[in-house]
Amino acid sequence: MAGGVAVVTGATSQTGSAIVDALLGSGFAVGLFDGDEKSLDDAVRALDLSGAPIVGRRLAVDNRTEVANAIADIVAWRGRVDVLVHCADHDDRIDTVPSVHERPFLRSAEACFGAAIEVMRLQHGGRLVAVAPPVLGPGDQSVMRATLRSYVEALAREVGGDGIAVNAVLPGWIGSEAPDAGCGTANTMLPSIALGRCGTPGEVAAAALFLSGHQSSYVTGECMRVSGGMRD
Repeated sequence: MAGGVAVVTGATSQTGSAIVDALLGSGFAVGLFDGDEKSLDDAVRALDLSGAPIVGRRLAVDNRTEVANAIADIVAWRGRVDVLVHCADHDDRIDTVPSVHERPFLRSAEACFGAAIEVMRLQHGGRLVAVAPPVLGPGDQSVMRATLRSYVEALAREVGGDGIAVNAVLPGWIGSEAPDAGCGTANTMLPSIALGRCGTPGEVAAAALFLSGHQSSYVTGECMRVSGGMRD
């Protein structure tokens, strides 16, 4: 979708940054949304030096009003928003306790998607992609991911008539997003992974890019696993 306009939330996480790079490399102008002011400033500064078509906005991704205002800024900047990729941010990965770890991502996904849908309905189309937090251990996020699947399927049916596609990416063990920045002590995870290795943020970004572009024009309501064949 050369010439398209995308927004990436959680844009300064390693996976979010990889998604930004993938979208820019495919010709998108990209709005970077994130709650970490310093990381966002650093990312925007580096991309500005490269001449990339980007703009950054610091906000709370679970605050629909803040997201809506930031999306309005993107529309004023580029005239439309074709894609919103909601990527798990830093806070989404801090805890492994389900009641703490799983809620923020779903809450912020609803806020971001709700704000984006208002714009996409007016322009008669768009693509929404949720990129869940990477798996941190066996059985991690099972409740959240089941809820996310139901949410994506239901929302896809609700907005499909407006030309809006809704999908999700479910990463497996992404080494550089893990607390020890690699497989490290999580080598016990490897026997459950068919490919026998950790994934990378770039591999998750490739799936998000596919779901953001014309190649997936007949794909909606789906959750794509990028897990190396990991057993749940």
